[in-house]
Amino acid sequence: MNKMERLKEVISTVAMKGGTGKTTTVISLAGALLHCNKNLRILIIDLDSQGNISTLLGWKQQPGSRTLYEALRDKSSLPVYETNIKSENGKGGVFLVPYNPLLSSVQIELSRSMQPKVVLRKCFGKALDDNTGVSLPDDITEAFDYVLLDCPPALNDITFNAMSVSDSVIIPVQAERLAMDGLVVAMKAFEEFKEELKPDMQLKGILFTMLNERTSATKSLSKIVSENYKEKVLDVRIHRCTKVVEAQAMGQNLYEYAPTCTTAIDYLNLAKKIINDNKKGKK
Repeated sequence: MNKMERLKEVISTVAMKGGTGKTTTVISLAGALLHCNKNLRILIIDLDSQGNISTLLGWKQQPGSRTLYEALRDKSSLPVYETNIKSENGKGGVFLVPYNPLLSSVQIELSRSMQPKVVLRKCFGKALDDNTGVSLPDDITEAFDYVLLDCPPALNDITFNAMSVSDSVIIPVQAERLAMDGLVVAMKAFEEFKEELKPDMQLKGILFTMLNERTSATKSLSKIVSENYKEKVLDVRIHRCTKVVEAQAMGQNLYEYAPTCTTAIDYLNLAKKIINDNKKGKK
């Protein structure tokens, strides 16, 4: 990177099934990073056609407003908007490239490309379509400190496009039997994509989410994953807490609503790990 670039890391959150805490991880991690440093600018890209993260961030599509769908369809600039997560000093905040209900149909458009798995990489190379009113730099590497991508709960070209621009990948998993099958598929997809298309991409780690460590089933399954994947499992664990659901229902950032709850502290530990790794030059 040259001295003008502030971008430290691009992180995709990948899961092969819904209900793993994937979207909650992206939005909570963004809030935690900003909680650690009010000057950070974090961009969330919503690649999930359900659009839950866009809704939680206060996105309401207006006639004529561009979304990720148009960017991927046309291989054009990424449209960036402000969200309801902002820093008090006005220097940092969380920004959004929003979903569109048509995003699920973009697979057809991607298939017409010579390289359908790396179209998003071309969008990253374009000048940003800045709809924030804060005069962001044109280049994504100068505009943001972190980019977090919320992938669809499936193994498709949209997920591969996310990985094509990522420095690292987080794979969230619940300590439940069905989630174990999804973890195996996600790990295989990551390893194959890394080997064939992006050898410099790293696994940030397998992240246990929504844990209730008082149950014997949770203890047993988390032990199996830890034994099978060893150092690939993050030391940070995300515990279940009703405050997360309450914050989302209220349309509030977790670090405004309940900054000292168990889950908020867990995601803060994850954010600190990411920040410290980047200070040490690791992804």
